[in-house]
Amino acid sequence: MAKKQESLEERVEAALKFTPRTYTIDLYGWGGELVIGTVKPEVFQYFQDNELDIEEYAHDWDYADENDIPDDMRPFEPGSWHECDDICHESGIALGSGCYLRVLDENEDVVFSCELDHDAFEAAGIETDETEEVYVNEQEPGTCVFIGQSVEKGTFNGYSLPLTVPFDPSKLKIHYGDYEGWCLVGSVTYGGEDLESLDNIDTSGKSAEYQLLRVGDDD
Repeated sequence: MAKKQESLEERVEAALKFTPRTYTIDLYGWGGELVIGTVKPEVFQYFQDNELDIEEYAHDWDYADENDIPDDMRPFEPGSWHECDDICHESGIALGSGCYLRVLDENEDVVFSCELDHDAFEAAGIETDETEEVYVNEQEPGTCVFIGQSVEKGTFNGYSLPLTVPFDPSKLKIHYGDYEGWCLVGSVTYGGEDLESLDNIDTSGKSAEYQLLRVGDDD
């Protein structure tokens, strides 16, 4: 049965009875960190010619020395893959199945919850805003690129939500970017206002993937 829409008078009455309070927005599920950065063509070719493993190089501090990789043929410092990020460097919770937003009251009771999914947003009247879109194939052909992705699970950045009237999910707006098809939430606003970040990230790494490629190559 469809929920009865409140009249203006009912909304005003509810607002007058409402005691100002601060709620919390939690984001939990899957997400992670993604970097995309350029590398010198000669570095890319060196890795190709010597059949070097960029995944091993990215997370093993000793791989470069064990394989006698010259300093000028190193795309970044061994193990410091997250620093190769001159195209983009983003982190956050992903949009999609298994990822959720919930609003907790001052007693930590859930007053609203929905999956971070466009169908769920539409049903709740939540707006979205795609802030940017980054795809490697938009770079000039021949550009050599490193992509590093760490997938994590847990609680991502939350927000403090001060309210002077009852919570209304339609005032939420999800701001996200599309990075190689991985849509990561950058921020959440309410009623057009920025919210204070709680910096309460608590995640654990589940997997990682690293690639070294040249734009325009068939593979």
